[in-house]
Amino acid sequence: KTSQGFLKNHIKPQIGGIPLADLTSLDLQRFYKHLLDGGRVDRIEAKKKPKGLAPKTVRNIHQMIGSAYNLAIEQKLVSKNLTQGCALPKVEHKEMKTLTADQLSAFFREARDSGVFALYYIDLTTGLRRGELLGLKWTDVDFERKMVKVQRAISRQNGKVVEAPLKTKNAYRTLPLSADAISVLKIQKCKVGNSEWVFPSPTGGPMSPDSVLHMLQRVLKRAGLPRIRFHDLRHPYVKHTTKIFILRLKVLQAQRDPDRRRKTCGAFRLHRKGLKAKLIEPILQ
Repeated sequence: KTSQGFLKNHIKPQIGGIPLADLTSLDLQRFYKHLLDGGRVDRIEAKKKPKGLAPKTVRNIHQMIGSAYNLAIEQKLVSKNLTQGCALPKVEHKEMKTLTADQLSAFFREARDSGVFALYYIDLTTGLRRGELLGLKWTDVDFERKMVKVQRAISRQNGKVVEAPLKTKNAYRTLPLSADAISVLKIQKCKVGNSEWVFPSPTGGPMSPDSVLHMLQRVLKRAGLPRIRFHDLRHPYVKHTTKIFILRLKVLQAQRDPDRRRKTCGAFRLHRKGLKAKLIEPILQ
């Protein structure tokens, strides 16, 4: 879907009329500059954003054009890849701001008082993206097997909140749920009544992604915590599950070494126990 959007919104309107054999590196450089200066598609939800595309997006479009050139070379339509050697914008990496275990506890206490505990708790324990979280339906949740299927996302397009497919094939996945997460979801199901959505809007439909951000900042402010992005809130899950993955890998590598296996399995158990004590138990108290 993202590639189709690049093609429809940017590549075809700007350079689609130039025959591949006639396209020059200068044409590509001018195209990239246009994207940086004012390439954002005019949509209602993009009014407050900069007119130009982000450097990372321009690089992604550049990579897509480069792949097309490689295919054209294989088919002997052109002799060289003009994307090679193009000057590309530098990507500025924003520093990720994360909450400590104590700050997370304070955040969830305030979230509980504000009535949005379940939303952010499930996000922390699953690491779902904002749109994926809002796209959950009760048919996706298997309480008996303690699993949840990620099958759709909610986004705002042209001012409307709509159900959308996930960006990539790998984004469709099934995730395990902890016993605590199952308990939180059971309470949430009683709270929302007959709504098909796990986290519905007051009208019963899917919640707006913007609402989640506004609520996040309100909860942070009331709890006396620094402002963070929704993406940053997911970071503790990603960071600690990455550690667990590495430990599991080491367990597999240690299968032929009994002494190493004993030490690694012990570290794995300690990490999981410490993670729950550090992040989960204070939140539920």
